[in-house]
Amino acid sequence: MTTVTRPTCCNWKSSYLSSKITPKFTGCSVKVPVFAQPDLDFIAPEAQMYNSMSPLADMFSLGMVVCAIHNQGHSLIDSEQNPNVYVKQLPEIPNNFEKICERLPRTLLEPVRKMISKDVRERPTSQLFALLKVFNEPVVLSYEGLLTLNDKSLNQKKEFFGRLPKVIPLFEPNVRYKYILPLILQWLYESNELIPYILPSFLTMIKVAESDDYDKYLKSHLHKILTETKSLQTSMVILDLSDFFINHINQDDIGNLLLPEIFVCLEPGTPKSLETVQNAISVLSNYLNNTQIVQSILPQLKEIYNRKTSNPKIRIACLECLGKLLKKLTLPTLCDDVLPFVSSIRTVDRELVLAVVALNRRLISDRNNEISYTYIAGMLLPSMVNFLALKTLTISDVSFHLIWILCVLCNPIKRNIKNLC
Repeated sequence: MTTVTRPTCCNWKSSYLSSKITPKFTGCSVKVPVFAQPDLDFIAPEAQMYNSMSPLADMFSLGMVVCAIHNQGHSLIDSEQNPNVYVKQLPEIPNNFEKICERLPRTLLEPVRKMISKDVRERPTSQLFALLKVFNEPVVLSYEGLLTLNDKSLNQKKEFFGRLPKVIPLFEPNVRYKYILPLILQWLYESNELIPYILPSFLTMIKVAESDDYDKYLKSHLHKILTETKSLQTSMVILDLSDFFINHINQDDIGNLLLPEIFVCLEPGTPKSLETVQNAISVLSNYLNNTQIVQSILPQLKEIYNRKTSNPKIRIACLECLGKLLKKLTLPTLCDDVLPFVSSIRTVDRELVLAVVALNRRLISDRNNEISYTYIAGMLLPSMVNFLALKTLTISDVSFHLIWILCVLCNPIKRNIKNLC
């Protein structure tokens, strides 16, 4: 990192708070030891030559510091702490500034050019300089927010972490991992009540990370988070954002660490938790194989569905999750496991009946050419016919849902009969 000598020509804080000129500074002199004086390369001309100190003289010094930051730590002049050399080099400042222009951010170019002007009237005040857009950039404000977060209330911390994920991708990778990540991890490991609010920022880092950066900076922390005991809210966040990191973990971790979270979130049966589970199944289905589904998911879905304590919303969620997995199942699993379960469902709840119909519709559309007519005629069709007599169904339900699916189910049977004839 470039080291820049801090100009100490005045008290910075007091100079910004007061616009009165103070005569205390009498300029650098060869008669005084170098280490007892401020760095002459950063002092304003009027301060050195006329002993005229003001906030605008500080603005000149600040402008020279900004230039040095973008000039490998070197000032635009090199006076060697000699006032005579300083005066001779002052006219070179504009030319030297032009040489480093392309290194400065565009938003700072003109303001800094005016700050180092010899004419005091051209320099911006500290108030105007602070209004520049560069100081209101999301990355600047977010980093400042992280540094000052200890002073905020709990609700303010939650609001801050709610905004931070959108800014994470804007940080340069070296800044993200060197400065932002340690601060996020500190809060993540030390503030249990904030974990669900902090996790999205950490998981967003994984989403935008290059493979090497993930392995170097993020992998161990993700594994620790996934293996630790979690609150329901934390589990929901992990499932909600599972697409951010699932491509970085292996099949075993998916089965051992992520699948259990699905059933943790299914239990409460709240609209949010059920939505989270369904969205997670959509993501996970692309990474699961038939064996994992048969051994880990199907038994759990059926067990939760058949519980006497499960309400209709939970049962509907189970059926919708099952529907998202149909394409991943082998034909034996469909015929020997899924079809018997679906055909055994008996209910008078209208929403649940429609969920069963929707599952059958999806089953036929996804695997139409694979399921034989014997399974359709022996299992699916009778269960659908039973629903026709339910008083809880409307005419619309029967016409647009049940009759349609019954017709679709009957088509393979009709074709088989024609073939036999």
